[in-house]
Amino acid sequence: MSDRDPPVLTAMPYVEAAFIPGQVGEEQVSEAVVVAIDVLRATTTAVTALANGARAILPVAEPEDGRQTMATFPPGEALLCGERYGKPLPGFHLGNSPAEYRPEVVRGKTIILTTTNGTLLLAKCAKAPEVLLGALVNAAAVVEWLEAWKGDVLLACAGRHGGFSLEDTVCAGLIVSRLGGEWRKGPGAAEALGLYGVYRRDLRRALWESPHGRYLCDIGLGDDLVDCAAVDRYHLVPRRQGEVFGV
Repeated sequence: MSDRDPPVLTAMPYVEAAFIPGQVGEEQVSEAVVVAIDVLRATTTAVTALANGARAILPVAEPEDGRQTMATFPPGEALLCGERYGKPLPGFHLGNSPAEYRPEVVRGKTIILTTTNGTLLLAKCAKAPEVLLGALVNAAAVVEWLEAWKGDVLLACAGRHGGFSLEDTVCAGLIVSRLGGEWRKGPGAAEALGLYGVYRRDLRRALWESPHGRYLCDIGLGDDLVDCAAVDRYHLVPRRQGEVFGV
């Protein structure tokens, strides 16, 4: 390039956050990489299962969809898993507690997963060119992937029953906080970053203070909050590969 040539300008990558699934529409996801976040508990559980040797995560919207999908697999190749309103479903192999997804249980299996909030969010992201699963447990790995990508990103929070989720938004803010200074932040990303700042010295507090975290404690699943608050425990990023998520 000669001294007279103009400098080559590279567009700065843009990150935005959607706090509830209702903010995730086709226009928002059509050109952005989507990071789906459901800290309590779907994306945490999915990351844990894959880290412990599961072959893939196959999300389905409803329990009956899961039962029908399970019937298409040869015996021993898949596990039917999930919850409604936090509680395990009758006849399912596993619920939605990360601790259930031990290596000796999930290794080599396809996890057919249906949850109250997380898998419904994934259905909203169907038109995105790329979908990743993010949580506190793999935040560093997600940031590393996004820094290599350098394209527009939507951090999509699963929320709770269609409403706001404190823990998902704080997780989104953590991811924003770790992105480099060249990233442009949308208004949602800036708000998530601000909320993360309130909890950054003790991220576990966000889970225990959240309505869903308190609810899980009330129904006897408080130990799940410890697993879901383990920041950077796993260095992997589940990516959508056709109908399933894998690494």
